[in-house]
Amino acid sequence: MLLFVKNFLFTVLVPGTVAAYIPVRIAGGWSTLTTSSWGWRQVVALVPLLLGTAAYLACVWGFGTVGRGTPAPIDAPRRLVVVGL
Repeated sequence: MLLFVKNFLFTVLVPGTVAAYIPVRIAGGWSTLTTSSWGWRQVVALVPLLLGTAAYLACVWGFGTVGRGTPAPIDAPRRLVVVGL
C-alpha cells in the first residue's frame, strides 16, 4: 500500500506538474478548457496524450510490481526492471 502511495505522489507531483498543471496554466486555466468548444485538432491531440499516459502508467506499474520502487531517483527500484516498456 505504501508503494502505491509513493508512486501516486511521484506521478502527481512530477509528470502531473509538467504534463498537466503548467500547460493548463499557460492556456488560461481549467475554465478555459471546459468552456471553450473543442475542434478536431483538440480531439486528435488526445490520441498521443492518451497513448503517452498509458505508456507511463505501464512503466510505473513495472517499477512498482517488479522493481518494488518508484521512478523517482530518491526511491529507485530495489530490483532491476528488464520487462515491459
